[in-house]
Amino acid sequence: SYFTNTLVALRRAIPRDKTIGSSMKSLDRAIAAVNLRQAEPPPPAEAGRAAYVGDKACASCHKPEMAFWKRTVHANAWRTLVVGGKAADLDCVSCHATGFGEVGGSSLGHTKGLESVQCEVCHGPGSQHVKAEGLEDPPAVRLETAESTCKRCHNEKHSDTFDYVAYLRDILG
Repeated sequence: SYFTNTLVALRRAIPRDKTIGSSMKSLDRAIAAVNLRQAEPPPPAEAGRAAYVGDKACASCHKPEMAFWKRTVHANAWRTLVVGGKAADLDCVSCHATGFGEVGGSSLGHTKGLESVQCEVCHGPGSQHVKAEGLEDPPAVRLETAESTCKRCHNEKHSDTFDYVAYLRDILG
């Protein structure tokens, strides 16, 4: 005798069992509580090293870019975690918060002002750029974003249809 095994993809169109869904949400809340109890703030940037400043610091000089960004999926990345009950899930927060795990950035439970996929995810920490009012030479932020930057989050596990050129168009307009 023998058996065969076939993986069946579960799509969002398949109704979720309410009992299982409720149990999963309870588990998410319990894991979040444990994660947040153990959460430590990110290491601060040493003097002279750039730190993350958040989109509010960018908005004062880059109004048209901010208006465009606010209409992108990146601007709502954090909200998807909150709605889905995953705002304290280590596997999720790292891609939905700016500067996660970076010196002068954010960490689990310490994301204030750095929620969602903001400017600095692509352009790098902006404190020196802001301090110099954008007049630093050479630029303290990256003007171009390498595909490898995007692929940290847009990988096979989370974004199996990722196409750098097509996705970049959605971000740049």
